[in-house]
Amino acid sequence: MPPRKKSEPSNAETTHSGFSLDTRPIQAKMPENDPAAEAQRLNQEVETARIRNGYINILDLENPLIFGTYNDRPEKMSEINKMMTSFERHGIQSMDEKNALVIIIERSRLSGNQSLDVPWTDINALPHVRFLDTAGLTLASGQHRVAALRKLMQMHTDELVVQLKRLERLQNIDNPSPAQQEEHRDLREHIVELKGATQIKGKWGMKLYDAGESDNVPSFYTCASKATT
Repeated sequence: MPPRKKSEPSNAETTHSGFSLDTRPIQAKMPENDPAAEAQRLNQEVETARIRNGYINILDLENPLIFGTYNDRPEKMSEINKMMTSFERHGIQSMDEKNALVIIIERSRLSGNQSLDVPWTDINALPHVRFLDTAGLTLASGQHRVAALRKLMQMHTDELVVQLKRLERLQNIDNPSPAQQEEHRDLREHIVELKGATQIKGKWGMKLYDAGESDNVPSFYTCASKATT
């Protein structure tokens, strides 16, 4: 009887020293969690939800601003003071796109007779956003900027009260001296500047997104806050 031939190893495995090696062709496998694909999905979601741009006056607004819904970062006085220092050194760059605040809102709450489809290329063309109600406005972030602005404006307001009282005392002097007359002129100029500061610095650029067009996840709003124009 002829000897039996050894069986040849299959394509699936090769026997060597008692170990089996898989020699089948290696197929590509797409990663289940692709950060780039997720970022692309969020960017598309942001684009779909974008209402566009405008501005509000934070210091003259009936709607309360709501923080913490999508960014639970606690408000810290140290951060507020740091922001105030930045405002005083570099000015309040409230209409710079990179400093824009992000509002998440239903389109139905916006006044219908306004056009918000305006790019950020001309800040003078950005419209003043008008709302149909006085309900709270949900912001993605920016609580320290808003708190610093309010604190700074309160300081200006308090100083304005003090300077107006000084002005009143000078004006009640029957025969002011040359020094008092000069003080009166300087004080009036300073008061003009203070009044201007309290009136214009509440204006802040906004990016608006439709709350009904997203999955309501924090990552969406983080992505929205980085979106341009």
